[in-house]
Amino acid sequence: MAAGNLMSGSSQAAKAPRKNRLDAKLTLKPCPRNLGRAFDLLVSLPDDFMQEGKQDKELQEYTDGAEVF
Repeated sequence: MAAGNLMSGSSQAAKAPRKNRLDAKLTLKPCPRNLGRAFDLLVSLPDDFMQEGKQDKELQEYTDGAEVF
């Protein structure tokens, strides 16, 4: 599901496509400000990680005609 991220000043909102909307409250947690764990994960990758480069898949097109947002 693709969702939009809307910013208004320092406020943030997420908008889901109409067909995927929920009738419930959703809690979004802030990203951690300490990137130490991310760096630990990066240095733990094997030396041959992505040696052949990134293999992108072809983009899919929407065929149902529905609006995304």
